[in-house]
Amino acid sequence: MYWFTGLLGILMAVAPYLFSFSDNTTALWASIGLGALLFLLSAVEAWQQGKAAWEYWTIGVVGLVAIAAPFVLGFNALNIAMWTFIVLGGLALLLAGYQVFTRGQLS
Repeated sequence: MYWFTGLLGILMAVAPYLFSFSDNTTALWASIGLGALLFLLSAVEAWQQGKAAWEYWTIGVVGLVAIAAPFVLGFNALNIAMWTFIVLGGLALLLAGYQVFTRGQLS
């Protein structure tokens, strides 16, 4: 499942350019930072191959941060950016929760 969270990280990082909200620097850097963090955590999980569960716990926290980011950082008026963060963060949170609570049976 780490490949899917890695793909979510890449999508989060390029989303400002795909969905044209790169003119808002707060949304841009939050998206790039959270996307890079998701990708990095997924790469660590791919390298360790299920030896520890901390990666998915951290991915879940990153998903929660992504959901909260538009409201905390104040770019919730940008609908496309807000929904991008909510959807991608929610997917990361769901996948991480699934992996944590099923003990990684689908890696």
